[in-house]
Amino acid sequence: MTTTHINGKNYSESQILNAFLQAATCHQASIVFWNEPNSQQLCLLVNFSQAVACQISDKLAAGFIFSPFLSTNKACFFLQAELFYTIENKQLLEKSIVGHAKKQAFLTTVINCLNQAKKSDYFVGIAPVDSSADLKACFIALVKQGLREIKNSAFEKIVFARTKTIKLPDNFDLISTFQRIRQTYPQHFISLISTADYGSWLGCSPELLLAIEGLALQTVSLAGTKLNTQAWTEKEYQEQALVTEFIRQQLHQLTIMDVEEMPPTNLTIGAFKHLQTQFKIHLNSQQSLNQTAERLLALLHPTPAVCGMPKQEALDFIQQHESFDRQLYCGYLGPCNIDKGKIQLYVNIRCLQLVTHHAILYAGAGITEASDPEKEWEETELKCQTLLDFL
Repeated sequence: MTTTHINGKNYSESQILNAFLQAATCHQASIVFWNEPNSQQLCLLVNFSQAVACQISDKLAAGFIFSPFLSTNKACFFLQAELFYTIENKQLLEKSIVGHAKKQAFLTTVINCLNQAKKSDYFVGIAPVDSSADLKACFIALVKQGLREIKNSAFEKIVFARTKTIKLPDNFDLISTFQRIRQTYPQHFISLISTADYGSWLGCSPELLLAIEGLALQTVSLAGTKLNTQAWTEKEYQEQALVTEFIRQQLHQLTIMDVEEMPPTNLTIGAFKHLQTQFKIHLNSQQSLNQTAERLLALLHPTPAVCGMPKQEALDFIQQHESFDRQLYCGYLGPCNIDKGKIQLYVNIRCLQLVTHHAILYAGAGITEASDPEKEWEETELKCQTLLDFL
């Protein structure tokens, strides 16, 4: 694929992304690439400032929102689109959202990087400190402990996560990896976020947390995991039903009346399938929208699909007993007001973090009374494989 001329030459999409990423690290700027589900439009955002804490609102400028699994005061972080481009129909298009004094110097660096044709640098994060000596033994022991707590009625479900650290091959190229994931999973939200503060995260999320468009909100209950070749069991139906009931309760707490709940369906993700239930919410005023969206996001995140039920008890247990910090894994992220009045936030699952010479993959498993510890470990291994195949 080629794009429009840049300084009299045609460049491939990958060459342009590589040059933008390299220029961002040179200028200590944050950069985000993303592809929304089933869209041909690839978005490029550059921000020269630090991410700022914010509350979700249609009054935010155009930009990108992200949040860790656990956030202070329920706030998320916002990167304003100080430079914004799209690649669509083989053309690089500048979107004039806001000007910035550093634009010309940044674009000069982009041109220089295109001419040098080097593999791109990226911001490297800090690896989570995992105190586990034997990851499998520790994970299985944690699942058994969770099952004892479930038996004692401490909670109905809990989601345990783990990491898998992989040495990157010498020929690893972040942009080509990002591109191959986009081509393989066009129906998912594909993102690459690289900042000096948070490092670089590559994600492939099938799970919508909250969408806002006009006076409509949408969220999804997504839980239960099986290989495509396997039949659903009571364990998966129970796991998904807990998440669905949780969402119903949050909507009831906000006294939201106009809710359309779809019947459960299958969602296929590579070798896996999940159970999902969609909720569509219709509001009658802009003021109601902002208030409801902010409160609903605070109530939903993190959902039982990534922590458990009851939520607070599960969260407390995870914080006490998981051996590492999830950071952005099981947080959420997505574009905000790129199109005015439209916000799309996805749960950051199926993701990896880049550290020096290594990638850290994250995966989790929902534990209910019907769980088998060995099978839950195998499930996390298979989930890691979703992105491991691209490394």
